[in-house]
Amino acid sequence: SVPPKGSGRVDNHRVGEDAGSIVVGGRTLRVTSPARVVYPEDGVTKAAVIGYYVQMSERMLPHLRRRPVTRIRWPAGVTEARFFEKQMPRGAPDWIETLTLEHSGGPVTYPIAHDAATLAWFAQQNALELHVPQWRWHGGGRRVDRLVLDLDPGPRTALPECAEVALWMKE
Repeated sequence: SVPPKGSGRVDNHRVGEDAGSIVVGGRTLRVTSPARVVYPEDGVTKAAVIGYYVQMSERMLPHLRRRPVTRIRWPAGVTEARFFEKQMPRGAPDWIETLTLEHSGGPVTYPIAHDAATLAWFAQQNALELHVPQWRWHGGGRRVDRLVLDLDPGPRTALPECAEVALWMKE
């Protein structure tokens, strides 16, 4: 869902329209271009997305905890180019937990979302889609703990039909 218009609250400070830093959960986060409109149709700014991620963190984090997070980032907003990112970028805060996994192309170091500050950093990066696998990382290994079925509307299947299938699958 698209975050509400306006700015969000972060540790009793508003995410303003000027670049600077904010404190989330005791962590200081540098914010650049907070006035950038990332959802032009609704006029939603990066500052609003940061505030929304922090506000929704209690609902989001149980689905992300102990899972490597890949992100789809829209640096200039959702009407411009996007890219998929697995590797933790250089310059990321050192307080973000990471997990390095071996892949056929070599090791990839992923961020792990364990707190609201990490979610705020994702929003600062314009990571507007967060993807996690069906397994969690427990100490030395993976543990599958859920099944995800992706139901996407298509040319002959609208959202109501997807919802009907989801209810059927739930049974």
